[in-house]
Amino acid sequence: MEHIWKVIDLSRTVGDNVVTKILFSLESSVGTDPVFYDRKLGEVEISGSVSDPNFINYEDLTEETVIGWAKNSIDAGAWEAELSASLAGGVREYIAPTHTSGLPW
Repeated sequence: MEHIWKVIDLSRTVGDNVVTKILFSLESSVGTDPVFYDRKLGEVEISGSVSDPNFINYEDLTEETVIGWAKNSIDAGAWEAELSASLAGGVREYIAPTHTSGLPW
C-alpha cells in the first residue's frame, strides 16, 4: 500500500503572504497489474502571523512543510486507514467477485 500526500493549492493573505488555507489530497494505491487507486481531498484552515517565532516566508515554503501542517490538523492515520480499507475491499472484489453485470441474451 502506498500513500502519497499532495498539496493542491494554498490560500494566503495579500501583502504579507500568510497562508490561511491548505487544499490537499491523499492518493493511495496497491498492486501492479491491476493497480487499485483511491483519492481523498481535504481542506484545512490555519492561522499564523509574520511575528510567530517559527514563521516561514511564503517563498521558502516546501510541500513537505505544508503537508506537515495539514496532517497535524487532521487525523492522518485515520485517512490512511480509510483509504486502505477501501482499496482492500476493491482487491477482494476483484479476486472473488460477489456481483457481476450483463444481460442474459
